[in-house]
Amino acid sequence: MTNLKRHYLVTCATGNVGRRAVGELLKRGHDVRVFARNRDRLQALIDIGATAVVGDMHDLGAVRAAFQDIDAALLICKGSMNARDYRRDFFLAGENYAIAAGETGLRSAVFVSSLGAHDDRYRGLVLIHGDVEQRLNTVPGLNLLNLRSPMFFEDLFYFLPTMTTVGALTWPIAPDSLIDMGGTADVADVAVERLVALDFEGKQVVEIHGQPGLTTTKIADIISGAIGRPFPVAPSSGEDDVARMMEAGIGRDFSILMNEAWETFSHGLVRESGRPGSRLLPQSIDRFIENVIAPAILAAPRAVAAE
Repeated sequence: MTNLKRHYLVTCATGNVGRRAVGELLKRGHDVRVFARNRDRLQALIDIGATAVVGDMHDLGAVRAAFQDIDAALLICKGSMNARDYRRDFFLAGENYAIAAGETGLRSAVFVSSLGAHDDRYRGLVLIHGDVEQRLNTVPGLNLLNLRSPMFFEDLFYFLPTMTTVGALTWPIAPDSLIDMGGTADVADVAVERLVALDFEGKQVVEIHGQPGLTTTKIADIISGAIGRPFPVAPSSGEDDVARMMEAGIGRDFSILMNEAWETFSHGLVRESGRPGSRLLPQSIDRFIENVIAPAILAAPRAVAAE
C-alpha cells in the first residue's frame, strides 16, 4: 500500500515544515496540492510539480476548495502575528480544517502539534495547539495523528538580532532548564513517513523529541565553540522580550503568548516518556548552529558581550 500513488494536501505549505514535506512527497511520486495565501511564495513548489490552491486558512471557502478530492493531508495552523486575539485566530484555522474535513469526507490527516498540548498547565503557544487537537478530534471518520513536536531550532531566529548586537543569548528561558528542540526538516520527515504509511486509525498521538540534555546554557556554549569566542547567556525578562518583539513589528498578543511558552519551558516542560510510539529526532542542534546561527553572528559587526 505504501507504493500506491496518492493525492496529498499540505497546508501552510510555504513554511519550513510544509515546504520540506511537499518536496519529500513529490520525490516519492505522489500528487501534492499546496495551500497558502501567497501565490509568489508557492511558485517554487509549483515549479517542482505541486499544484496550488491559493487562499487563506481563515477563509472557509478557500479551505473547502483545498480539501476536495484528496486522500490525506498534512495540517499546519498559523495565525496572524498581528492579530488582537492570536489564540482565536489560530483556532479559526483549525476550525475551518475540521469543518472542511468533515464535509469532504477526508479519511486521514497528520496535524503538526506541540509537546504539552494535552495539558492546560503548559501555556501560550503550547496550549493553542491543544485547542486545535481537541477540535480535529471531533471530526467523525477522520483518522488523525496528532504529531506533538518540540520547539524548533529555527526559534532561535527570534533572538538573532539581539544576539548579534548584544553578543549574548538573550532567550528568556531560564539558563539551566531542560528544553526540547528539533529541526523542522526532521519533523517534516516524520510527518511524511506517517502520511505515506497511513498506519494510524482513529485519533492517535505521537510525541517526537529532540536530543536530551539541552539547556540555554548548552546552546550558548555551542555558539561559543562555533564562533571561536565567548558567548554568554544573558536572559532577558519576559516584559523586555515582549517590548523587543513589538518594536520589531510583532503584535502584542502573539508576543505575550510566545513569552508564556518561554515561561512554561523555564519551569520545566517535562520530556514525557513511556508513550507508545514516541520518537527521538536524529539531528542535534550543533550542525544548525554551525551552519546557520554562527555565520550570521560572525557576519554582524562585533558586539560587546554582556557582562
